[in-house]
Amino acid sequence: MEKNVLFEIGTEFIRSDLACECAAISRENLGEKGYREQTSEEGFELIKAEIKTAADEEKTGKPRGRYLTVLCGKISELDDIEAKALSRCIAREIREFVRFACKRADEKQLCVLIAGLGNAKMTPDAIGPEAVSRLTATNHIASIDPELFDSLGCARLCAFSPGVLGDTGIESVELIRGAAKGAGADVAVVIDALASRSSERLAATVQISDSGITPGAGVGNRRSEISERTLGIPVIALGIPTVIDCATIVFDALGEREVDENTLALLRGQKSFFVAPKECDEITRRAACVIADAIDTAFGIKRAQEPYIL
Repeated sequence: MEKNVLFEIGTEFIRSDLACECAAISRENLGEKGYREQTSEEGFELIKAEIKTAADEEKTGKPRGRYLTVLCGKISELDDIEAKALSRCIAREIREFVRFACKRADEKQLCVLIAGLGNAKMTPDAIGPEAVSRLTATNHIASIDPELFDSLGCARLCAFSPGVLGDTGIESVELIRGAAKGAGADVAVVIDALASRSSERLAATVQISDSGITPGAGVGNRRSEISERTLGIPVIALGIPTVIDCATIVFDALGEREVDENTLALLRGQKSFFVAPKECDEITRRAACVIADAIDTAFGIKRAQEPYIL
């Protein structure tokens, strides 16, 4: 019987939304200016990559833009002090992305639309809606009581969850575009749950990018792209991986061992199955709290209480 070496077909089983899991994104391929590893003030490891050219796009399979990965450890296992430090780290990076994208030195001068993607009824996919439910919207205060709003010293923040196509019958990009136009938003920050290539990175990684996002791409269910090209305003995507392809786990377990056609067929048959950690409810809650606190902090909104308490 003909044998197949898994190593040669390994990329067939890789589905990931994380730029750091793309083998071509490295210092060797992008150069010193395009790829950097550093440590944040809070002690988290940061990986920064920039896709600048069409050749880089073709090589990496990622659209042109800037990508930041924060390696933070299991979010569900962080204590309140560590979680607060992570939210400060994310807040600082979000501010930098927004300032770069909008060419503004003060993000508090902006109207920021936050869109929480995902299905609120499915726990591993609910980080976006959960985070939005914890945000402090301020855009309405600016029109109702301008004097009060000026005293707050924060950006105009508006937030909503567009739901999923199966419930609304409308692509998320259409709803976000309408909301952005109605609010007069200067920039959109889109939150989504991601798929990872590695179980080690599940709920242990935060990715921020300005290249936009294609919902469902990591799980093979691509929806319409949400980006500056489709919205007309800069888009900052923020996500945390919560699921991994079942076939990827099997592939990793087998390593480079040869397998027969029956095993190969079984692997291919499992490519539509995705799994989440058993503590996914706690991961989603904790991640949503961290992200909401980070966004409020990034745009100058002071919270009345610590964000990590239910």
